[in-house]
Amino acid sequence: MNGPARSFAYHHVANIQSFEELCQHTKWHKDVLPPPYLKSATPENIQDRIRIASKCMVGATMEQYLDLKPMFEKIKDHRNYVNLDNFNIYLALEGSYSTWCNVGALPKASVFHKVEKVCSHIDEYSSSSLYESRPWSLLHLHRPWGFKKMELAHPGFEHTSTILCRKLELYHDQFHDDRNEFLYPYTTVVASLGMGKTFAVSQLAVKHSKYVLYMNLSKEKDSYPNMSCYSDQFVGNDAKTEAWIWGIKGLLHLARAARASGVSPEAFFRIQTDEDYTPQQLAIRKIIVDIVESEKHQDQDYWDTIDRRCYDVIKEVKAILPPRLQSQPAPGDFPKLQFVVCIDGASSILQDYKGPKHESNFNCLQNSLRVLSENEKAFFAVLVDRSAAIMDLSPAIYQDLNQRTPNDKQLSKRLFPPFIQFFTKNLVGPYNAVKPDSAMSSEENIMALGRPLLGTRLFWGGSFQDAEEIVPCNISKVTKVVPDELKLRPGIPEKQVKQIALLSYRINFSICDTVLAKELLDRWMYNLIDVSEDREHLLVAPPSEPILATISRKHGMGEINVDFLAALEVLKDFLYWRIVAIENGAEFVAGVVSLIGCDAAKSKDNKNEYLSPARVLDFLGCLMPLAKVIEFPKGYREQHNSIAISLSLNSLVHYILGNNQDIENFFLDNPQRFVGILQSLASPYLARRNSGARYYG
Repeated sequence: MNGPARSFAYHHVANIQSFEELCQHTKWHKDVLPPPYLKSATPENIQDRIRIASKCMVGATMEQYLDLKPMFEKIKDHRNYVNLDNFNIYLALEGSYSTWCNVGALPKASVFHKVEKVCSHIDEYSSSSLYESRPWSLLHLHRPWGFKKMELAHPGFEHTSTILCRKLELYHDQFHDDRNEFLYPYTTVVASLGMGKTFAVSQLAVKHSKYVLYMNLSKEKDSYPNMSCYSDQFVGNDAKTEAWIWGIKGLLHLARAARASGVSPEAFFRIQTDEDYTPQQLAIRKIIVDIVESEKHQDQDYWDTIDRRCYDVIKEVKAILPPRLQSQPAPGDFPKLQFVVCIDGASSILQDYKGPKHESNFNCLQNSLRVLSENEKAFFAVLVDRSAAIMDLSPAIYQDLNQRTPNDKQLSKRLFPPFIQFFTKNLVGPYNAVKPDSAMSSEENIMALGRPLLGTRLFWGGSFQDAEEIVPCNISKVTKVVPDELKLRPGIPEKQVKQIALLSYRINFSICDTVLAKELLDRWMYNLIDVSEDREHLLVAPPSEPILATISRKHGMGEINVDFLAALEVLKDFLYWRIVAIENGAEFVAGVVSLIGCDAAKSKDNKNEYLSPARVLDFLGCLMPLAKVIEFPKGYREQHNSIAISLSLNSLVHYILGNNQDIENFFLDNPQRFVGILQSLASPYLARRNSGARYYG
């Protein structure tokens, strides 16, 4: 592929690695012989040969059906959005076996349907107000084959799944090392629609060899993957704790059968989610229903029968799996965490939740996980949903018949913090939050999964005090007195939430207040990303774009130069009262200055007051009470034309300034170079040299 990840990337066809997989995509009989040009193909060059053959077939189709040619030309003209090589393969899969052997024209009817659909998406996108300001936006197709290989359009997902796997292993160890009646073996993952929650869980199977027991309970039409065919056994008025216990246990038996039969974790996840395996999913449903309705759970012969049925399903699946999804039967030395129970669309079980004294679907799930953990030592559960409501119930605290509960200190040390994920597309730089091997403590009541688009990290904690403790770099050690009206506030004004959401696209800061976190999760962070109703494509703005102005206009904030100062004032107030905090002084200051400077460079009138360098310095000075003005080092003056900022990582910002008038003149004369100098100071080398501290880029 040339250039950045494309809009219509069609990664599922680019990942064909054998003739057997090609046969599966084209629905050819498995015994057919490869075309001549594929007979000697190796896994290293088969993709190139398929791409060349597909290009020839599409070319022949264009020459034979001239009425298709204008549509093909339109798609070519929009190669920023369509990966042409992969798109050709996508069309070529409609060809018959003889067409592939002769490299001839493809059938017009099926090709026309696919080409017309892509052209309609291009027309829709080109006519939108986002077209000119987002020339490299991504339109990513969500399809079952998206799980076949990590999608190059989303480089952040692999790193995200690594963090999730690491933390789940830590939680699993802590649950079994510190057994007591107050723990449940589960945590939650919360993110807005389209942010890759399910994909992150799927990568536990693909990249980290965990057998994922997947149940999607969501009834919404944009749910992805589709609602699990056996979900009715767990959601509804008739759902009981026993249903959860025996249903999950049945899936555990199925997972063990898959592992013993040499079916890989990735294949096992696909069996549960891909439409290609619908017959097997229905067979699994029959097993689950029989287990739930049975009264022979104490009979070992009954479970032996269940195991045989599970092996029959797995044997049927294994016969149609490509070789790369099969593995050797696992030896006896397994890791502690072998299975991850994923409840997707978890808010479905909260709809009738009325508190801990009432039996509900959620109580049933809690109790079942607790009971299963007494005999099943190798699993940990994760609840996944877009709603912030599940944060309130994660992690839940067990209450026995005597209503004994841990004190506040015990409670803070025994929580499994939820993961909250925002904008993990286009991930840049390493993750640098809580160390994975650190012991659970109250300061870890806040946890983040991934880093958002150009910066915002969301941390969620149980209290205002917890939020202050987690901030690694306090802005100031001066004690702030929180006014009563802030302590008792029912919520944060909508406009302020909107302004912070807009700034978060370009400035890196952490959110430490539960009220603001929920406002962003349920409203603005959800609305700032466009997802079509059929969830066929996803619009994500890359970090290189000046998206602040575009999004602000779309969401009714008016021209950005009208509200920009007000948004910065809100940010200053939130920093002062610790509603948000700075985790990395260097990134934050570079983000603020670059934001103002970049927009200044694009402005028709660079002399606007709100874009002046004096305004930049004044704003940074207000944010950093401990900022110091120091002498200009010799050498910097010559190298940077009297303009430089040294950034330390403990939130002490040292301004290295010459004459302020010189700085302003330099900015007005050459705003682009001014911005370039400021951005260069955020590089790892300069940050280390200036501060003597480790730089997290």
